Amino acid sequence: MRRALTVAALVALALGAAAWRLADVKPDPNVQAIADGCQRDTTKIYTGFAPNWVYVNDRDFPAAGAPPAPREVGGVVKGATGLLAARIASSDDPITHISYDLNVDVTVDSPDDFLTGTSRDSTPEQGTIHIERESGSYPLWAFPQPGDRIEAVGSWVWDCDHYRPNGEKTELHPWRGAWVVRHPKGPSPTSSRGEAEGDLFISTDATPAGKEAECAHRTKGSDQFKACSHAAADWLSVNAMKTPTV
Repeated sequence: MRRALTVAALVALALGAAAWRLADVKPDPNVQAIADGCQRDTTKIYTGFAPNWVYVNDRDFPAAGAPPAPREVGGVVKGATGLLAARIASSDDPITHISYDLNVDVTVDSPDDFLTGTSRDSTPEQGTIHIERESGSYPLWAFPQPGDRIEAVGSWVWDCDHYRPNGEKTELHPWRGAWVVRHPKGPSPTSSRGEAEGDLFISTDATPAGKEAECAHRTKGSDQFKACSHAAADWLSVNAMKTPTV
């Protein structure tokens, strides 16, 4: 069903190997992003020779093994102050995108605060994280709105293309599954009868961001990255999902 009224499964892929149970500390990009695979070379990123996205903590995961497991985040879609909380990007690099990204700003639950990274500390974005997915690979009916409750699971990555003096930002990009509860304190805005509404989205489509993070892991900075990113399968696992919080 397009609309999910009851849910048997979502949204958190099992974290996989016990090695992933590292301390959930907020990563500092100026210490870790380059070690994880960012190159801070805009020319190489725009020409496809360096990754736009790399997994957070990939420095601890050998190329011959599995990459870091997906992470889950829960929170509330941020209210529409400043930039809209859920929006289609106005510009994206055509080398690393098929369509414009859907960007959603989420004020995270306190247990998930480490996912935001240190680059947002002491900024208006503190306590929030961007979750992103290509708009061409996400249906309009599941588009989150400000005030919605969201639980999402996806690739926890550095966005290497947006280095600033306080470092790269972390994202969930792409998210692979999302459970969106529409304005839980009131009826759904799309309902004519006043009932509550929840929308469930799950996809194995890797999108270019997913393929780049996978190839960054496999090639670890070698000159094989570009060939890998062009040949990688457009697939990411959505196995072992659990029931979301309603």
